Amino acid sequence: DEYFAAVGTALVRSLRALWEPSRKVIALDCDNTLWGGACGEDGIESLVLDGPYRELRRFMRRQADSGRLLCLVSRNREADALAALRRCADPLQPSHITAHRISTENAKSASLRSLSEELALSPDSFVFVDDDPVECAEVRAALPEVAVVELPRDPADIPMALDHAWELDVATVTDEDRRRASFYALEAQRRRERAAAPGVREFVEGLRVEVELFDLDEMNVERAAQILARTNQLNLTGARWSESDLMAAARRPKNEVLVAGVRDRLGDYGQVGVLALEEHPDCLHLAVFALSCRVLNRGVESQILREVGRRARARGCEELSIGFRDTGRNGPAAAMLGRLLFDGELPPGADLRIDLKALDGRVERLRPGWAE
Repeated sequence: DEYFAAVGTALVRSLRALWEPSRKVIALDCDNTLWGGACGEDGIESLVLDGPYRELRRFMRRQADSGRLLCLVSRNREADALAALRRCADPLQPSHITAHRISTENAKSASLRSLSEELALSPDSFVFVDDDPVECAEVRAALPEVAVVELPRDPADIPMALDHAWELDVATVTDEDRRRASFYALEAQRRRERAAAPGVREFVEGLRVEVELFDLDEMNVERAAQILARTNQLNLTGARWSESDLMAAARRPKNEVLVAGVRDRLGDYGQVGVLALEEHPDCLHLAVFALSCRVLNRGVESQILREVGRRARARGCEELSIGFRDTGRNGPAAAMLGRLLFDGELPPGADLRIDLKALDGRVERLRPGWAE
């Protein structure tokens, strides 16, 4: 019975990691989590750094290496917490921390909301790790979409608790994952430029965003499947195609499956979008379109739709059909299509159609595609 329970659990856990969108951010408490003791009360020299606390930092270093963003959420004096982090920087370095909210005033749920806004990631992308049951209960009540991992009271049990936290499972790790922290560092620089720019239009034009579409192949199919698995807000149909699904679609006659890569003058966003095109007798059908939120309102969606229109005309089509299904989470995708193609509101129907001449008439609106 124990054997079957273990095998069944391992199987379901593996499938869950593959099928459910992966949470991108781990928000860590500091005292009695990254180290033993309270840095503001006990003093930095008195903190316990070894044993299960080192194991926790080693575990989080692996999470960072797999592409998760690490943040600190602590009710401390900022100087004390950062000094303690520098002292225990083995194997977790301060450079592995993407952002932090360290304050004696703010509730941890408020800090998590602030980080969500800074990183442009919804709260359901976060895992919160803390040893304090009161803090954990506060976050669960205020932000139920955040996954909470409450550490055991006995520090010796911390490693096992982390190993059995399904929310921290990582199914696959791509090169894009490993570069995620650098992507967000560049994004912080872009936010600073956005704040200094006279307006959105000037900011987007100044970025000089370039989009390149690559045919799906063995080299990028893993990343393409990952984009579909993880993208909710800008996924037109909520498609969750596997690698084999994508390769099968790409092999069908008159089909194209494409991966979008994006860069601007500040750096590379990496591979951030997937689209699948199907030629029908009277139109080109955009069956799948998913795009990472980190490039929304940078002109990327506009450039892709213009290129899809160009490919439709090259095939002799007169209309572009766009597949859309309301998933309950892709409101931003509906708003994007409505703004760009349908005068603000999507018409009813599962397949939205637009005449290519009408698409041509929207070229100036589509370029470069900033938000109003």
